[in-house]
Amino acid sequence: MTAKNIHIIFNPASGGGRTGKARRIILNKIENYLGKDYTLWETEKPFDAVEHTIKAIESGGKLIIAVGGDGTIHEVVNGICISKFNKNIDCTLGIISSGTGQDFVQGFGIKGNIDYQLNLIKEGNVESIDIGMVKYKEKAGNNAVKYFANEFQAGIGGKVAQAVNSKSKNKRSFLTYGLTAINYLFKYKSNVVSLKLNEEETVTEKIIGIIAANGNFMGGGMKLTQTAKFTDHNFDLFILREQSMFNKLINFTKINFGKLDESELITIRKVNKILIDSREEILMEADGEVLGNLPCELSLIPSALKVITKFH
Repeated sequence: MTAKNIHIIFNPASGGGRTGKARRIILNKIENYLGKDYTLWETEKPFDAVEHTIKAIESGGKLIIAVGGDGTIHEVVNGICISKFNKNIDCTLGIISSGTGQDFVQGFGIKGNIDYQLNLIKEGNVESIDIGMVKYKEKAGNNAVKYFANEFQAGIGGKVAQAVNSKSKNKRSFLTYGLTAINYLFKYKSNVVSLKLNEEETVTEKIIGIIAANGNFMGGGMKLTQTAKFTDHNFDLFILREQSMFNKLINFTKINFGKLDESELITIRKVNKILIDSREEILMEADGEVLGNLPCELSLIPSALKVITKFH
């Protein structure tokens, strides 16, 4: 490929700034595997990766390589989806994971060192995966659309994401997420929420959280489920119903082993469209980005994103 075709979206702030410090090492490795014929885009602030990705694709980019963590990947995925659905321009996503959060690559089976990931990119084995889309209203009342590759949460997950995001990146880790989640388990109050599933069934529950999973991992490595697949054209929907503190702690430990399906207090469904509403203020997030409060509409877009995947 030429420089017009390969574009690198590089987030130096990812991994608590470690990616920026290793900039020359990472670029040297990219050049060893893919050559020097590429275009480099560096991010400086939030949402730069979205804009850089859109511009890269408009300039002829066919392979967009995200260098960073889950936040960088989330923004690049949004840039690709905006270009595909709004402008009918398509491309492939490659990943060099060097950030604090690596939930997406872990669920996708491409977690490893940079040489492993670059070898995958060089080999170019592509798979089309499903993408989630959430429609909601921003705080100002404007209609908004975001895409997510890994997971969406409303309720306690939104609060935890907000708290974790308020910390500096070099202080975020699996332990940080876990301790924050435990803290909110003690103080988060349940809310009444209505869900309409696949435009057919309506469920009203008093809940502490809702999770729509496209992948298996969340929270910097917690194994949410063993059944979610990026290619099955469904979300794994988890409805965490109101429960005692003891049961909250029991179910929290099950997350790390992908065994939430063993709890009678958690409803799990395979769905591809979800309408979520509540009269209460309930925070929501997608791939770790806090979006605002409910209501929202979730849709699963099948085979929407081409990603370079692991060897078969």
